[in-house]
Amino acid sequence: MGYSLFIDSSDNLTLGLLNEQLEWVEFKTMASRKSSGVFHGLVEELLSSKNTDIFNLDRVFYAAGPGSYTGIRLVEGFSQILRWRGVKTNSFYLFEIPKMLGEKSGIWVSEAYKGELFLYHWDGETTSTKLLKKEDALTYLNDKNETLYSLNKIE
Repeated sequence: MGYSLFIDSSDNLTLGLLNEQLEWVEFKTMASRKSSGVFHGLVEELLSSKNTDIFNLDRVFYAAGPGSYTGIRLVEGFSQILRWRGVKTNSFYLFEIPKMLGEKSGIWVSEAYKGELFLYHWDGETTSTKLLKKEDALTYLNDKNETLYSLNKIE
């Protein structure tokens, strides 16, 4: 049986294994900002539990951000190695998920560094991104009548 690996290290480390029908076989989330220290061991553990390894994967799906620079770089490098070895890879931006699921418009909000918020606004095919200080972002969001999306609670 061929498996696909799902990886998201943009905030917490999330790993998932999917079967040939792209149904979840296993899914794990580890709440830690230090994914680089445990990433390879957890991938090995996940794959070996199904008697497979990284070079027998059919595909890798991974989140390309926004998020932790170290986490994203770790997964990008890992995926490049697999791509060089012939494993198909697909990346996506987290903020594109609602649009991929058919939402016609909205604003994706995520924490950035130094008290800023990253905003991705889409309405049909029109898109824009902004990086704003929290206070300015709140003013901007209050002026919009859009559904807000985020992976985390924004303080």
